Amino acid sequence: MANEKHLKEVQAYSGRYREPMKLNGADLRGASLRGMNLEWVTMGVSGATPSNLQDADLSGANLYGANLNHAHLNRANLSKACLVRANLTGADLSHANLEGAQLTDADLRFANLSYANLTGADLFGAKIYGTQLDGATLNGIVISRPDNY
Repeated sequence: MANEKHLKEVQAYSGRYREPMKLNGADLRGASLRGMNLEWVTMGVSGATPSNLQDADLSGANLYGANLNHAHLNRANLSKACLVRANLTGADLSHANLEGAQLTDADLRFANLSYANLTGADLFGAKIYGTQLDGATLNGIVISRPDNY
């Protein structure tokens, strides 16, 4: 269950400020942040992340190592978000905007990325076994590096 104090802080912030809100360590387990503006938020490995982020604006967010296992992120804006080493196993990212997102070494096994926009996303080292990609836009994605990288 989400910590009420943390949830109220997030709701009050909801993208009003241009400086990043740091949610590392915040207990948002099971919280619904559906449709919230969370641009540039930082939510890393130490905090329990919310399960419902449908329609949320997470553009530019730093979600390095975040546990978004089975999270609802459909129609979320994750453009230019850092999802390096994030756990997105079984997450619903259908119709999400992941344009230019950093998904290096992310775990996307069994995630639903149907009709998601992955234009220019970096998927180098990402685990994609069982991932649904029906209708996804995959223009310019990075899935490998040159030998001298």
